[in-house]
Amino acid sequence: MEWLKWEDQERVRARIKVIQEDGAAAEEMGIGTPKPAVPKVEHAKAGSGKCFTCKEKIPKGELRIGYKASNYHPQCFQTLNVYQGGADEIGGFEDLIDGEKQALEKLFGKAAEKRPAKEENGEGPPKKKEKTETVEDDPETLKKLKKQSDTLWAVREKFQENLDSHEMEELLLANGRYKTKGGPDKMLDQLIDCAVFGVPAKCTKCENGTLFFSTSAHAYQCMGNISEYTRCMHSTRKPDRVPFRIPSKMKKSNEFLASYQIPQLTERVYSAAMLKEVPLEKAKPGPSLTRTVGATSEKSFLSSKSGGRQKMLVKNGCTVDPAAEKAEKL
Repeated sequence: MEWLKWEDQERVRARIKVIQEDGAAAEEMGIGTPKPAVPKVEHAKAGSGKCFTCKEKIPKGELRIGYKASNYHPQCFQTLNVYQGGADEIGGFEDLIDGEKQALEKLFGKAAEKRPAKEENGEGPPKKKEKTETVEDDPETLKKLKKQSDTLWAVREKFQENLDSHEMEELLLANGRYKTKGGPDKMLDQLIDCAVFGVPAKCTKCENGTLFFSTSAHAYQCMGNISEYTRCMHSTRKPDRVPFRIPSKMKKSNEFLASYQIPQLTERVYSAAMLKEVPLEKAKPGPSLTRTVGATSEKSFLSSKSGGRQKMLVKNGCTVDPAAEKAEKL
């Protein structure tokens, strides 16, 4: 949500608040969990369509039930057990003749029979969903978030108007960054983050990894490696930063870069809801590739002089002898 315009962020927050405070009201407004698909019953028009379950053709004029872009025999659809409503709640039920209605009621029952007895007798309305704890930002934080959003979008529009993709990539490289997957929009997101807040310094854990902002984790995550086989799992919301630099040759070739003063923000501001989330791990540590095996005889690939157990290092599917200075020809 960080890269949305402020007006769109406000709409999202308003909808989230409705869902958190009153789930029933949200359902009436069509907000939140989508309503389940409703099947529709009708007569087969051509007789060439097949039942999705039994793969048999549905003869022309016979009843068929359409559900999620597929057609079924009523009996086949009932065996799927994906519809919990009554026959009279199926779309098109009222257009059927009495005999067809009765046949469907035998398969699916009536809606009134499936409702809880308490609700049917009028003893009370169905229970409302419990309210969930709402998390709201204080006025000062909202003010900072609005300023941050407006600043990021102002710089974004300027960059889009005055820089092409090659110039954007050149600016990233000049600041020790590199292009990632996601196309021009992702590259622009990264460039704006560096230009407005400053360039995130190298990872303090693996010492060579590059930190990228993750919208799913609401944090800066390292893309480096701790070792040849292990990804760095470091993430932070307040990375150390270095000033964003524009090469002098780019200022000479682009008047916009020579004259435009990029507005600066000291650090990224997060909403209270984001701060509640734990930064997501990009990948779980893989299994160690250093393993211990038993040396059973002199013909073993790695013999053990002590006759005990010996550590063997496996790389790319091959066992490597750490004591060997040169590769032996077989």
